[in-house]
Amino acid sequence: MNKIKNLVVSASAGTGKTYRLSLEYIAALSKKPNAEAIDYKNILVMTFTRKATAEIKEGILKKLSEFIEIYDICKNSKFPVRDTISNNENLDEKKKNDYLNLIESMEKIEKDLIVEKEFLENLSNIYKDIIRNKEKLKIYTIDAFLNIIFKNIVMNLMKIKSYSLIDENENSIYYKKVLENIFTNKKLFNDFKNFFSENSEKNIDNYISIIQKLISSRWKYILSLNDNKKYIKKEKLIIDEKPVEILRGLFSYLENDVKKDLYDVLKNDCTVYIGKNIETQKELLLKNANFFFQKGTAALIYNGNKLKKATDKEYKEYIISRQEILKENLAKEIYNEVLIPYEEKIFELSLEIFRLYDMFKIKDKNFTFNDIAIYTYMAIFNKENALIDENGLTDIFFESLDMNIETIFIDEFQDTSILQWKILHEFTKIAKIVVCVGDDKQSIYGWRDGEKRLFENLKTILDAEQDTLEKSYRSDINIVLYYNELFSAISKKDNWTFNPSETHL
Repeated sequence: MNKIKNLVVSASAGTGKTYRLSLEYIAALSKKPNAEAIDYKNILVMTFTRKATAEIKEGILKKLSEFIEIYDICKNSKFPVRDTISNNENLDEKKKNDYLNLIESMEKIEKDLIVEKEFLENLSNIYKDIIRNKEKLKIYTIDAFLNIIFKNIVMNLMKIKSYSLIDENENSIYYKKVLENIFTNKKLFNDFKNFFSENSEKNIDNYISIIQKLISSRWKYILSLNDNKKYIKKEKLIIDEKPVEILRGLFSYLENDVKKDLYDVLKNDCTVYIGKNIETQKELLLKNANFFFQKGTAALIYNGNKLKKATDKEYKEYIISRQEILKENLAKEIYNEVLIPYEEKIFELSLEIFRLYDMFKIKDKNFTFNDIAIYTYMAIFNKENALIDENGLTDIFFESLDMNIETIFIDEFQDTSILQWKILHEFTKIAKIVVCVGDDKQSIYGWRDGEKRLFENLKTILDAEQDTLEKSYRSDINIVLYYNELFSAISKKDNWTFNPSETHL
């Protein structure tokens, strides 16, 4: 595979991204000095909504038809294309300018391409073929494309012959089925009751909400597994000095060196440790850990008015320095003793919920787009299926998919979920041309599982060129100025790069 181009385009609403995508698509269809033309049947275009797919398809066909209009004007002329258009008495000035601007834009984005008769004749032939075979245009939503993979490959692996697509509202019945199964099975209930007691909820809907959140976040669980599909256990942090021993040492220091009565010098929150054995003190430390992570003097164990003499300065400095070490090691102990076991417990609970959920879903053959993305990812990255190896997607995968992909366009990239990208990234590795268009400002809304940082880092991930469409063709100048002011402030706060828009008005 000879890589021709990887390009990331940052484009705000109204800056002409559909126009740019259409020209990039047409450029891919055209032979260039350093690259062969790409067959339109091997170009995959993906975006987020069905409305956007219709707009992109319309934009591509519209620009192609305009080039065909230029070809019809110039095909019998002896003069260069630009001269023929400029000197054509049958065209008004606006039409001439439209055609000349289109040619200029085409050559600007593809510097090795010259818009002359050979280029136009080639487009004319392609356009005729597309009009006869519109169904062969590969312009989909990302969900629809993953659904194609699911139909052609994953269904067979799951041993199902048909299925229905359902929305999230219809899917709620399966969260209830999982919960019912948990509560009606004694063994399962015993496995789960500790979790539910620690997260006690009075309303049954809250239990359903927990299950729903676990299912919707399943991609995080899947991506955390190792190559053997096993949960990667976290390693415990090394603790140089046990927090409880530091605390006991401080109490001893206050009593023996500072010569203070503990009940008198300690804050009320800390007197609870006095006279307790070391195990109880350790339990209390973990239970009351928030005290030690307060800001400033609020986290100090002693009352400030009890150590306010000039001679107490050295004592206070020592206590403060030891408390900093206590806080650091207490954070590590919380990670080791609370967070790691809790995460392991959550994973065990999640695994059982996923098993029940899959059992009901596969039995009924009713899937959401989220289900399809999950099952597709699991099928592709399961080495036993031989769909992917160290070199990427295999011949077996593409033979089963019955699709050849040489060029990929992804629109509205900021709305691509992490899981979707994990799948699509494998296609970008083998594509000759990859063009991704997005607006990182829109991704701040967190729609679905879109990840703003993913789009920000895409240039590096793809080793791509980057371009920014800055001129707004849709908005009044006052709107553009307000928009620039708003997002400049947000970008400074959230530490991301913002390129102000211009207006053509």
